[in-house]
Amino acid sequence: QQEEEEEEEPQAEVEDAGPTLQEMFVRRYSAETRPWIAFHPDAYEVTVNVALSDDASHEGGRLLGVFGGAVQPLLRAEGDATVHSSRLLHAVSAMTGGTRYALILFFDRRARAGRRTRWSTPAAAVSKVEGRDAFLEDSLAAPDPLRLLS
Repeated sequence: QQEEEEEEEPQAEVEDAGPTLQEMFVRRYSAETRPWIAFHPDAYEVTVNVALSDDASHEGGRLLGVFGGAVQPLLRAEGDATVHSSRLLHAVSAMTGGTRYALILFFDRRARAGRRTRWSTPAAAVSKVEGRDAFLEDSLAAPDPLRLLS
């Protein structure tokens, strides 16, 4: 018996549109409310961090990244954007005066089912409201990232 070969239908090539915006928020740092953020990677593929305040307008609160075999401060003026792979370990040093604002945007190719925690730390894997407090508590328990430069 002769088997009939099924012809494969030509599939339209889907062009990779690249990562799409998954989450966006403004982050406020001050010595009283959010003194620093410990080193962490992000859960999404690409992170864009836009400085909404100049580094010279507050004391401390420097964006730090681990690359080139060392912890590097990323000095920025208002409006500067830092774009990095979310696998980059990064942190914010302790705020000692003033207020720092940043616009954070997360991009990813993967579709997300519901809201995911944006950090990989177990302390952040809690509900949205508790997550902020738990992550802040976890960050406060960790040493100020800038002390690692000493």
